[in-house]
Amino acid sequence: MKRSRLCELLLGLLFALASSGAEAKLAEFPFGISSTTSANKRYTLEASVCQPGYGQCDRKLWLVDHRTNRRRLFLEISRTVRAAWAPHRSVLFVNDDESSSDSFAFLYFPDRKKRVDLGGVIDHVYPADRRYEKDSHHYLNGIRWVKSNSLIVRRFGHFDHPAARGDEFSVCYRVNTSGTVRRLKQSRQEKDVCEDR
Repeated sequence: MKRSRLCELLLGLLFALASSGAEAKLAEFPFGISSTTSANKRYTLEASVCQPGYGQCDRKLWLVDHRTNRRRLFLEISRTVRAAWAPHRSVLFVNDDESSSDSFAFLYFPDRKKRVDLGGVIDHVYPADRRYEKDSHHYLNGIRWVKSNSLIVRRFGHFDHPAARGDEFSVCYRVNTSGTVRRLKQSRQEKDVCEDR
């Protein structure tokens, strides 16, 4: 009897540990939540609360370091920004929807004040994929963290002159924070090829 109870407790503990690395919530600024905090609680990315249709608001994101109590400008928002902290680490991916025809994604390491362009990392490993950035509506988005050091990234869009290259594209990658990249799936349609990854 006691042995089965111990097994139940161990299984419960293993389940809790496995689910603690669950997918981080994707914060959306300026019209979503007003802040998101790193897993270790050291950093908070925050914006003023904006309500659609209620005039102007501060379209800036601020990074607060709770250890030093410093607040510094992180990013000015053109349209929308989505961000998610890595589980168990102080690193986040940021999707910057700069215009209706472009979105960019980057990693930010606040401990080092370092910003890494995910498009550049991917293009370094897969140089032929630069073709998606030219003469197209091009969107590059971090989708979700897989582990504390790797995430799923989706590149998708369509070319402005489809006769030259085909019309739509969608590519799914797994990117490690150390710079390794693996192409997981691609399509000649704009559909989400990362949904089952």
